[in-house]
Amino acid sequence: MYLFLVPVMYYLFSLIIYNTNGSNKKLRSLATIIYIIHPLVIIGIRFIGGILNIDDIVVYNNLIHYILVCLISLLCSYLFIKILELIKSKKSS
Repeated sequence: MYLFLVPVMYYLFSLIIYNTNGSNKKLRSLATIIYIIHPLVIIGIRFIGGILNIDDIVVYNNLIHYILVCLISLLCSYLFIKILELIKSKKSS
């Protein structure tokens, strides 16, 4: 995983630098919420893995733990943004 970190970051930063379409408010909000939520997701996965006695699979297997944290953080952030949009649209109606 660490072997490809440098090339991936180089291409991601290149993509960000050359993408000058302006700012996307939803994308900024999503990134901020993911940044805030992901430590809680890490703790939650460890807690649930311990309760269900599957921590060998979801905690000590680094790849599965990483994928679960990414997916759950993305899903929670996306749902949070959708709920906020729903609340704002009901207020304006």
